[in-house]
Amino acid sequence: MQEINEENLKWLEISVLCVDVGYHLSFFIEYLNHLKDKGQSVKFIGKVYLKMLKNSTPYYREKNIKSIVKFLYQKGKKEEANAICNIYFSREYEFLRELYERYNKYNKL
Repeated sequence: MQEINEENLKWLEISVLCVDVGYHLSFFIEYLNHLKDKGQSVKFIGKVYLKMLKNSTPYYREKNIKSIVKFLYQKGKKEEANAICNIYFSREYEFLRELYERYNKYNKL
């Protein structure tokens, strides 16, 4: 797969629900990170990641996870990036806190 598009999104959404079996999860995240800026992937990567978080909480290879979340913020997908961060926070993982705070600054009066 060279990008995430409407055609392969359906397959990804099905397979991502089982990706936490064995050591596949960290490789899947690495693969998503590789695909994130290819073709139409930006439209779908957040959706796929959020679907994955329904059944698992990946934390290994934080660098790849941070890269995906940062990418979402930079591409204007703030709602999806915030949702991902909030799920991690609710499960007591704080490694995305710095990114969340950087992209959710509020002007103080």
